[in-house]
Amino acid sequence: DSVRVIVLTGEGKAFSAGADLEWMQRASEASIDLSRKDVRRLAEMLWRVDSCPKPTIARVNGIAFGSGVGLACACDIAVASKSASFAVTEAKFGMLPATIGPYVINAIGPRWARMLFITAERFEADFAAKIGLVHHEVERPHMVDSFSTMAHTAVLTPSRQTASAVFSDLASAPAST
Repeated sequence: DSVRVIVLTGEGKAFSAGADLEWMQRASEASIDLSRKDVRRLAEMLWRVDSCPKPTIARVNGIAFGSGVGLACACDIAVASKSASFAVTEAKFGMLPATIGPYVINAIGPRWARMLFITAERFEADFAAKIGLVHHEVERPHMVDSFSTMAHTAVLTPSRQTASAVFSDLASAPAST
């Protein structure tokens, strides 16, 4: 299998701006069945990223709003340019971030997640690193070099399945006294 690591990034000034406003307007007027179908597609995509047997790396090169935050949180590793900005925007549209919620909570913890879910506050890469949403923040001109080093390291490490199995074993082992 020639694929050893999967890198997700955006082109231009956005990593992922989440759902577009026209889609959100249509969704608010759509039938419940159509809305469920769209939510299921997003949920399946996030689950596939989160459970991917290959290491996944989010390279957040710009704005990450709504489901873009969830996508970064579903990845194993997240790196952001210092100019990146984030927001969990669902509350601005009267929606709950239910689909991305588990991934955001897993990445940053329930207390920070509740604050972001309630306020829909926009924040920068330094704050994202502080709360654990991203692992590193780098200057945009150095992003490719920093990122290449990290991706190369991920390629040389054991498979994600092996790392996950070891982590699960450690997490479930009784504490020694």
